[in-house]
Amino acid sequence: MPCGDATPIPTPPRYMAVPPLSPCPCAAWQCHPRPHPTWAVPASPTIPLPPNPYPHRSPLTPAWAGDSPVPSLEQMLAANPGKTPISLLQEYGTRIGKTPGYDLLKAEGQAHQPNFTFRVTVGDISCTGQGPSKKAAKHKAAEVALKLLKGGDMLEPTTPEEPR
Repeated sequence: MPCGDATPIPTPPRYMAVPPLSPCPCAAWQCHPRPHPTWAVPASPTIPLPPNPYPHRSPLTPAWAGDSPVPSLEQMLAANPGKTPISLLQEYGTRIGKTPGYDLLKAEGQAHQPNFTFRVTVGDISCTGQGPSKKAAKHKAAEVALKLLKGGDMLEPTTPEEPR
């Protein structure tokens, strides 16, 4: 139902990208109804979820979790075969409450053939790794720490904590 006002709508200035919200002088929403932004879209029917096949676990519990809240290192390695040793050690350390820390011990060698030594510390365990780049040295240190935590044979010896 139009308001009946016959006054022309003023042309907006050229710099305005959007015309005024209510060009009608009466400013009544009955004259010029517009959809309100808060009007909700009709809800679609919800699809019920299937029953939990593992009722003894919550839906957020990872698949590797058994009865113990902290997974064994073997379970983590089997569940994540494509992850790097650094990320596996980080996840394991976070789960047991001992986040690993990496320290650069040495950076030696010539510019075209550098040699880096890193130490990783997880709780009471401290292991070192050497490599031609910082990344490779950190990977070696994390690999040695994972092997030590797993109880397997170590390829490289661990070093005792050095005084700082």
